[in-house]
Amino acid sequence: MNATAIVEFRAHLLVASLIATLLQGLVIGGMLVLEMPEAWFTSSVFRAASICVVVAGVAVVRYVAAVAFWGAHRRGHLSLDAAGHNLIAISDMCPYAQLVLLHVRLNRRRYGVVV
Repeated sequence: MNATAIVEFRAHLLVASLIATLLQGLVIGGMLVLEMPEAWFTSSVFRAASICVVVAGVAVVRYVAAVAFWGAHRRGHLSLDAAGHNLIAISDMCPYAQLVLLHVRLNRRRYGVVV
């Protein structure tokens, strides 16, 4: 397994774990504030719904990162490598640099920072 595949897997796992953490916070809040029974959260329906929420959340984050990437490309904040090395240069002035970097990591591309 090459290094770019490992970076891609780690980025997907990071996004999925952050979404799962938010979901867990909602479950704890539901148990404490709304006094929902604990048995409801251990059912197979809830587990299936949780998996669907995490997968849909990862898809939404990928979409938002892709929109930020192509928006930065249109505004000239990044340049794509024409030589076919799959290298991307990200400007320091890019307002959505973190989302662009997330898109790059989710799609196995190498990147560099240009001043």
